[in-house]
Amino acid sequence: MAIYIMCIFDGGMWFFNKLTIKVILRRHKSTRKLEMEPTFRCGTRKAIDELAEELNLPNEEWMQDWPIEVLIPADIEKYIEHYKKLADDDKKFVLMEGILDATEIQSSEELHIKYWNRVRKILEQDFAIH
Repeated sequence: MAIYIMCIFDGGMWFFNKLTIKVILRRHKSTRKLEMEPTFRCGTRKAIDELAEELNLPNEEWMQDWPIEVLIPADIEKYIEHYKKLADDDKKFVLMEGILDATEIQSSEELHIKYWNRVRKILEQDFAIH
């Protein structure tokens, strides 16, 4: 079971990329502490340009937080399905930034929980990317 740490403060969403997982080995009645840290990465211009074209989204060089600025929360289903088709890790990383923001600002708590449960599974599967 993976644990993701997300904090929301100062009007922004912050993700801690270092997490500690305790694995309980019942057979040996011991606890082992595993440290996992994904490689630090940032979105690339190439990934942003390609995603903008593929998803028909606006893309200007002055946009600082591109996926957060342009992804429309109501279209989250489209973005999740597009993510599943991607083979490029850079594009997955950029698109997931926007998907996480779109999940956070859904119009109802019910939708937030629905999409968070789906996104959480993707994050667990692609942990090394994010």
